Amino acid sequence: MNIYRYLFPVFFMLLVSPFLHVDTGSAATHPYISGHNINFATGNKYLSKTDYRIDTTGMSLSFTRTYNSQSTATSILGYGWIATGLEYLQVGTDIITLIQPGGRHVDFLDNGLGQWINETDKLRIITVSGSGHLLTEHDGASRTFDANAKLILKTD
Repeated sequence: MNIYRYLFPVFFMLLVSPFLHVDTGSAATHPYISGHNINFATGNKYLSKTDYRIDTTGMSLSFTRTYNSQSTATSILGYGWIATGLEYLQVGTDIITLIQPGGRHVDFLDNGLGQWINETDKLRIITVSGSGHLLTEHDGASRTFDANAKLILKTD
């Protein structure tokens, strides 16, 4: 019997483990090796950085850029990047998808009354406003999108 066949994996893990920084406390919700932001289950690289932030009363002013290697979006920052203020809508016949600055996609379904509704977190409603769309949040904040589905105004 070759004892090295059994001992090699043990020695290898002892040698390599100091260099692996696994956050075991959140491994179930975020299967990333910390510091690399790569999901090894999907191969997706995800990186978010806030470059500028001013806290004020009401909405804060900030610029955060996010890279998602599985995103098909192209912005002024490049392929796979989205940033604060670059959120937009993808408008379909019976569904509207909000692409948020973090890269999250939020679907709104047509309720047949001229509104698209999302109730996954709190009630959010999109309505047609002029040649664009108006997204109203549960707290009264709103976002206005132009005819090209690009964000043009945020109010609190």
